[in-house]
Amino acid sequence: MNQQDDSPKKELQFTSRKYEAGEMLFRQSEFGDTAYIIRSGRVEVYLEEEDDIVPLEVFGKGEIFGEMFLFGGKSQKRTASCRALEPTEVIRISRSRLLAMLKKVDPILKHIILSLVNRLKKMNDKLGQTDTNHLTDSGT
Repeated sequence: MNQQDDSPKKELQFTSRKYEAGEMLFRQSEFGDTAYIIRSGRVEVYLEEEDDIVPLEVFGKGEIFGEMFLFGGKSQKRTASCRALEPTEVIRISRSRLLAMLKKVDPILKHIILSLVNRLKKMNDKLGQTDTNHLTDSGT
């Protein structure tokens, strides 16, 4: 069962949410405007390819994920899916809140952050264009 903290927090730009094991946080190709920081638990990020799942990464307490699209425009599709591996609590951060926080960052540091994000986005885009069959053991 989902439990969401619906109290007003900067227009719900920071919210806490709990997920049960196996519950989806988001699906590949969905539009989104939220990044996540794990307070407790673990999640798995993976690609959905036809009838196959290609694991990409497991994230745990203190790690951030789902942030790449925040810098690419108002509405971008997710490049992967994410599900909770165990009971998990996350802090959700909206794109608008993250960008507001970036405005307060030193200009040089902001340039470094945005350069790194753009570099990662380009690599992520290339991964999306690449056949991921080599990531799984075909055996035949």
